[in-house]
Amino acid sequence: MSGKRILLARAAVARDTCRRTARTRARVDVAAAYRTMPPENLAARARELLTGAHKADWITFTSSSTVENLVGAIGAEALADIPVASIGPVTSATARKLGIHVSVEASQFDEAGLIEAILAKGIIKQ
Repeated sequence: MSGKRILLARAAVARDTCRRTARTRARVDVAAAYRTMPPENLAARARELLTGAHKADWITFTSSSTVENLVGAIGAEALADIPVASIGPVTSATARKLGIHVSVEASQFDEAGLIEAILAKGIIKQ
């Protein structure tokens, strides 16, 4: 790949791992292709789903930005009584940094792994 150029299209807040790795073999240009933005009604909708008769049994986080956006909207204390499942170690680290206890972390870093981690905890049956 020496002398080649790579265009890395990614999220504006993505980690730099891929670029750093590829940069050792080629020239890498990064283009922010999308930005994760919380919806305007996030706080109201999250409070609705975290209280009352229809309270969520679990909260799942699939990226650091989902943790940051939800905590930014309603605060970490609103999540204290509900088990949290994380898609992987980077997301878990963000959650812990923001004061959230992570109950389970997927060992396979995708949605299937996240579901398996919750099921393995034994609280929710298949």
